[in-house]
Amino acid sequence: MSASAFQGDNERSFALHRFIRKLGTTRLTAEQCEMCAAPLAGVQRHLLDLAHHTFLSICTVCALAFGPRGANAGLYRLIPTRHLALLDFQATDELWAGPVKMICLLRNSETGSVLAVYLAPPGVRESVFDLDRWKTLRTANPLLESLEPDVETLLLQRIGPAPAAYIVPIDTCARLIGLLEDRRWNQEGERAIWQAVGAFFADLQASASPAITVNVRECGPGGEGEQGPAAGKDVR
Repeated sequence: MSASAFQGDNERSFALHRFIRKLGTTRLTAEQCEMCAAPLAGVQRHLLDLAHHTFLSICTVCALAFGPRGANAGLYRLIPTRHLALLDFQATDELWAGPVKMICLLRNSETGSVLAVYLAPPGVRESVFDLDRWKTLRTANPLLESLEPDVETLLLQRIGPAPAAYIVPIDTCARLIGLLEDRRWNQEGERAIWQAVGAFFADLQASASPAITVNVRECGPGGEGEQGPAAGKDVR
């Protein structure tokens, strides 16, 4: 990933920095629903507390009250569950240039910025992604229009034989960041860290649903655009 895609620290607000920094440190599991106190056995959902930028674990019943049109949509955001592997993700070679091996991109609804958490040789870093480059990615990959602000991320990696792209919930991104921070805190070597990251992406690739982005080509003589293959099923 080219370093020019990231803006310097002086370009980002403290609120954005605080939001990104908390992603990997928030508790993602609980024994009881943090709304109704019902026992959480097996399946649980997560809410994003928009005011405090933290996650809450909730039961599937409470999750019904926090949909996009729920009464509490302005306070909390229900985190989707879809994991999509973008099979025909379009990006220029320039995007993959440089030392960055992994990046999570997140649209912030409050500021309109695209936040970035990325893995470079010095470790996990945070920044704001260049908006012009984001627009280029979105134009080339219209499926990114469905990315839910605040709660879904575009996850890009090039640690394997070929670059790969995914749409994942923000809590999945947080688990990856937590994994990296734990290993850095324990002073594990670079080889062990990359092995852990590789295992994470192997599991993600095995569990994600395949999806293809829709490419709209130039309009024909009749003014109607040609459309490429349909995107994968949008399951949230």
